[in-house]
Amino acid sequence: MQVFYGIASGIGVYMSGEMWNALANDRAKREVLKAAAACFKNRKAAADIKWILERCQELEDDRNNAIHAPLWAPYVKDTDAREVQANSSTGNRRASRLEGKNILKEYRRLRDAAILLGDFCYAIAAVLFEDEIGFSEHSPWPDRPRLPDRGGPKISR
Repeated sequence: MQVFYGIASGIGVYMSGEMWNALANDRAKREVLKAAAACFKNRKAAADIKWILERCQELEDDRNNAIHAPLWAPYVKDTDAREVQANSSTGNRRASRLEGKNILKEYRRLRDAAILLGDFCYAIAAVLFEDEIGFSEHSPWPDRPRLPDRGGPKISR
């Protein structure tokens, strides 16, 4: 949302916020942001916003799998231990995509990636707002974050 405000700031933050919040789902918001970013003359800004949107789409798919897959916690043989797993025995496609994955690590990875992308969006928005209000000293364009992989969360700020 912050990036959209920066892009649409020529029409005023209040009105751009109203426009943004009028959209009912995140996919539609991403499409609006993609169209707005394509108008940038700054190729780095347009490329980074496109990169964010692609990562968000990937995260949406993974998040939907993690949230909507049926789970179960079978007993581990010869112990009283239980580990939460995706239950793909009914043929659920979301559960089958999580087969063999550590569910808690997957939740953490998704959370950490969302935090890193959000921080990157705020940093981009700060630079866009500086440009809009005409600061004489510009902050450098932020570097893309390294998102956590499925090996586990690697959040560093």
